[in-house]
Amino acid sequence: MGKKTKIWSFFTSGEEEKESNQTTSEWSRDPATIGEEESEIIPDIAVEPSARSSADDVWPTNPTSEIAPEIQDMLNTNAATEKELASTSVNSYSPEALANGSMGASKIPTGAGLVNSGFQDPHIVFNRADGETVFPSTIDTAQVIVGNDRPASKPSGYGGVGSNRAASVDVVVGRMASARGGKGAKDKTYAENDFAADAARIHISQLTDIDKNFGIVEGISGVQAQRSGIGIKADGVRMIGREGIKLVTGTALGWKGLGPKGEPNSLGGKIQPAPTIELIAGNRSEPQTVFNLSQGGIETVGSLQGVAKGENVVAALRDLGAIVDELWSATFNFMMAQMVFNAGLAPCLAPLPGAVVMAGIAAGVSTTQAIYSLNPLYQTRNNRTVWETNYLTRAGYRFIESKNVFST
Repeated sequence: MGKKTKIWSFFTSGEEEKESNQTTSEWSRDPATIGEEESEIIPDIAVEPSARSSADDVWPTNPTSEIAPEIQDMLNTNAATEKELASTSVNSYSPEALANGSMGASKIPTGAGLVNSGFQDPHIVFNRADGETVFPSTIDTAQVIVGNDRPASKPSGYGGVGSNRAASVDVVVGRMASARGGKGAKDKTYAENDFAADAARIHISQLTDIDKNFGIVEGISGVQAQRSGIGIKADGVRMIGREGIKLVTGTALGWKGLGPKGEPNSLGGKIQPAPTIELIAGNRSEPQTVFNLSQGGIETVGSLQGVAKGENVVAALRDLGAIVDELWSATFNFMMAQMVFNAGLAPCLAPLPGAVVMAGIAAGVSTTQAIYSLNPLYQTRNNRTVWETNYLTRAGYRFIESKNVFST
């Protein structure tokens, strides 16, 4: 009776016993004795259990006894032999091997892509210009191009017109990824830079038209042209700062030796004191036409507006509350005086002598209303005008809308 050997597979329900008439099965012998012509040899990889997380557990939770269709397609595409298929289905990595670091050398079909062993993707040829260096030149799906400003074909950008001050570094992955409805470009396609179809990129240029190249609206500050620029584009962009993130515009502080005007831009020009920050959702900034329910008419409203300043808004609401209190106080005093007048109104209904009494009461009430109602109301109106000037006009010292930060 042959020796029973425990084996692992992606495609079986877990640990199985295989009976063999050999003392040592083909799958448990020393990998060094397996011919290199059979498959690529993957070196041992040791993984500390403490360094692993749930994200590392990529193995199927409910394997079946059959090969998954996508694996079968890859094997067929790469013309895998029956022996390579057998080695893939029998000699695969187990979760335990990853956890305890005992994962040994295994055979992976060439081009299958399993465990990051590399795969055969469509060969997309970047149409490299003579003045460009491509790293790496052998991989089409992820490249770094060092050259001159070139947002599209060779004649494009400031590199296309021969500028010697337009050096650029273009980091791109997934050339033409969205072409053909997301299938990507066909094999052996010659491709240019495409800021719309490429999957993700970081573009750094000494001289470029950054807004034009990435198709960004004018917004408040307009379209920036002929300046240095960095553009980052992908389906999702995240910036994470463990101890904070600052979005800063303008010149640096505390630097010396830059002249009386301080830090210049990349062309040596002057920088405005506080250049704008614009948060534009949907890449749209044109005004919108809306219906004003309170006034019953059509109104045009800007979609890109200055954001509110928290402390100024708080102060504005606090002062507005004080104005409302003044109105309440004036109204209260008026009502008290009116009550006194009403109380003195009864004697006037009697014979003529009551009219004299009524005249005296009316005079006193009028004086009271003038002092405690009319005068405070006039002062309240002045306070409301000052409040509007301070908080609701751009010249106000506590204008609640930012003059430099805008949002849709």
